[in-house]
Amino acid sequence: MKRLFLCYLFLMVAIDIVAQHVDTPKKQVSGYVITNDNDTIHGTIDYISKKENNAVCRFLPEGKTTYRMYQPYDIRGYRFMDDGSFYVSSTLPINGKDSNLFAECLLLGGVSLYSYQDGDQTYYYMVDANGKTATIKEESYDDYRTEDAMKRKRENLRGAAEIMFISSEATQALWKNDITAANLKKTTRRYNQMYCKEAGDCVEFEYDNSKSKYATRFLMEGGMRWGQINDKNLSYHAMMPHVALGFEFGASRNHPNLAYQFMVLAGLYKNKVMDLDEYSHLRVMENDKLWIEIDCGLIYRFDTKKKHRPYICGGTTLSMTQGLYGGLGYEFCMGSRLLRVGAKGNCRFINLANILDSNIFEFKKMPSKSLDLSVAWVF
Repeated sequence: MKRLFLCYLFLMVAIDIVAQHVDTPKKQVSGYVITNDNDTIHGTIDYISKKENNAVCRFLPEGKTTYRMYQPYDIRGYRFMDDGSFYVSSTLPINGKDSNLFAECLLLGGVSLYSYQDGDQTYYYMVDANGKTATIKEESYDDYRTEDAMKRKRENLRGAAEIMFISSEATQALWKNDITAANLKKTTRRYNQMYCKEAGDCVEFEYDNSKSKYATRFLMEGGMRWGQINDKNLSYHAMMPHVALGFEFGASRNHPNLAYQFMVLAGLYKNKVMDLDEYSHLRVMENDKLWIEIDCGLIYRFDTKKKHRPYICGGTTLSMTQGLYGGLGYEFCMGSRLLRVGAKGNCRFINLANILDSNIFEFKKMPSKSLDLSVAWVF
């Protein structure tokens, strides 16, 4: 118990030290915010994912050392300088309810086009010079019967067709093409050039995926494992405190909820060995043994309306026995960092020791199983 306490104490101290040095975001992009008084303040903006960009702006003014979190009602908007993405504070309908958000401006003109990411659903908004707004969902109709697909698409595009009613070319393009950002921008730009010349040239804001496409986050984990150990003819249960270091890698803009995981885990447990004493009596001896393990897999975080959300994970685990793991838990958002509390089950059924010794691919007759309860810090 004393050793376990010291292990957790060391882990908490390490987490605290790291947390004090990781406040700088991983994806810094030069940009500026526009205040409610129309002042422009230049600095650095943290690009996390499209979903987070719609909810909050994390901004570091020039000459400052502390980031500030702006909500949609705090400023009029913000823009990334290097890639052109522009987010505007807006009140737009989401599922029939007006919501304050940072809408990504795709096109400015006589008819402007915006987008918003709500979980896995993307919304587009057309706004004309009089403030009339049409909401368009990005959705596919392949899984519907022809009659149902036409009905759903007609209803989805009704508002946009009403805004562009004077152009049969525009309304036909809306109907024929898939509902994507590229197609909507092309149709809206063409419409503005033909029918909204008094508004001036269109201004297009397009994100360059190559600049912030991928993100890597580091993680530290500590916890306790209860498991079954199978060693030759001896099978027993052991309790093992463990710590782990690793990272997550994902395409945060294209798949904000999905990431690859890689972790190296180390733990200490009581190893039991059968031996003969001086009187040739069979006895079981115990000694401390280090356990090293590599876990590779995926983690998926579910969308919720709140900042905190559940997750599931799974993949392959590699030590002297190889197998699979799967787990679930809850993730708490703490600024730019994450705190995860979860449980993970392991099942190992391939004996790598025999493969190394005799090149024989052997499945264990009695698979080793274990359960982990852990707390992880992601930064």
